[in-house]
Parts: sequence; C-alpha cells; structure tokens
Amino acid sequence: MKRLCVFLFLFALLSVAALARKDDGDFPLTVHITAVNVEQGQEGIEGSGSTDSNGNYSSSVSGGGSYTWKVFTAQIEGDNKFYTLNTARRHYKGGRGLAVATLGWSVAATAKPNYWLGIGGYHGRWNKDGTLEIQFTDAKGKPTHQTFWIESEVASQSVPVPTLLETTQKAMADATMQLIAKGQASHCAVVTNPVGAEIYIDGEPFLKEGKILLTPTEFILRRQSNLCEERCPTRIVTIKMAGYKAVEKTIVPDGKDVSLAIFLEKDIN
Repeated sequence: MKRLCVFLFLFALLSVAALARKDDGDFPLTVHITAVNVEQGQEGIEGSGSTDSNGNYSSSVSGGGSYTWKVFTAQIEGDNKFYTLNTARRHYKGGRGLAVATLGWSVAATAKPNYWLGIGGYHGRWNKDGTLEIQFTDAKGKPTHQTFWIESEVASQSVPVPTLLETTQKAMADATMQLIAKGQASHCAVVTNPVGAEIYIDGEPFLKEGKILLTPTEFILRRQSNLCEERCPTRIVTIKMAGYKAVEKTIVPDGKDVSLAIFLEKDIN
C-alpha cells in the first residue's frame, strides 16, 4: 500500500511537471516594451517590546528599508492600447500545480529574483487570470518567460501616417501659396457658356492627371521661368470648343484672383 501511494505521488508530480513544460510553448502575441521606469518604495516598520523579571524594558524595531521595482510601458501589435506592467520581485518555476503537489517545496527551492526586461520586442500571451506572460532569453541564452501584472491601460491615439503622394501634394500646395504671396502666381477660374470648352496655356493643352482641363474649372497659373518672367510675365489662356470661335485672354499672374466668364460664339465657317 505504501509503495502504491509513493507511485501515485510520483506519477502526479511528473504529470504536473509535464503540463508545466507544455505550457511553455505558445506565445502568439508580439509585445513591444517602449519605456522602463524605476519606482521606489519603503517596507513597513515592525516593533516589539518586553519587560523582564527585574523590570527592565527592552524593545526591537525591524523593517523600514527601501526597495525599488520597475514599471514597464508596453504595446501589443494589433491592440490600440498602451499597458503599464509590473512584475513580482521573485518568481519560481513549475506553476501552482507543482507547488501544490510538492506542498510548497518547489516554491522555496526554485525561487529566484525576477528578470528586468529592456526596451524591445518580445513574444507573449494572455493568461486566464488577465496577466501577461512574456517570453524572452535569459542571461545564459535560454528561453524563459515571466508573468507581468497589468496596472493600467490607456487607449493610444492613432495618428494616420501621410502617404508619399499626400506629402508631395501638400509640399506643392505650400509652394504654390508662397508663389501667390510673392505675386508670381494667380488663382484662375474659368466659366464658359456652353460648358465643356478646353483650356490651353501659351498654345499648349493644360493637362491635369493626363487629361485636358474642361470648363468650368479653376487652376493656378504661374509666371514663366525666372529667366523670362521679367521680360515676358504674361500668359496666354485660350478657350477652344469644336463648332465655336476660340477665345484668347492675356493674363499677368500677380497674386490676385482671376475670374473669366466667357460666352462662346458659334463658328459659322
């Protein structure tokens, strides 16, 4: 009977240990620790006193020492929150099941100071009790993991990153506004009756996104290149439409708005 009890005890111990090792494998989350802060606390003070048979009183005081711990800021990929994490000062291997099976012996035998993780990327998983398990490599190069408590969580403000096209468009718009402010360009609006006339600038079709501009429309008209702007600051805007006479307008881009309202005449020739 005694041998059977010992056998069952060893079997339970090995089963729990196997489950603990199996639990080490799956860390599907990618955890980024973005900040590490050191906090300081103070242990409680305890005192006691006694009087001996001669009436002499003696007392003793213990505690009151300070200690530090680290607070981690982390973000999980696919999660729009920032988490504040903390961890116990010591840990032990094997988990609760092994601790119960060994009547607490494994806790005392395997207790070690916890690791302090640095800024960087790690793998992790959520535990059933809401804590976060983070996997990392210890000082000996072996994979291990540690439990972190969630002290707080804050939703991150997602700021959209502008695309290269958006950045280029903004830069061009800023440059255009500077030209208008310097009197080297003008905002032009053209309306025709009938609508659908084509716009030409200095004899060339005025294209936008590969297509010629049709009325009604608006655009920015710049002066010629710097080498020419002093001698020939004017631009020729031509409005053409099949079956109607072409109209030419001479414009000097000087920073002021230009509005053209044109009634097209039919070409009877």
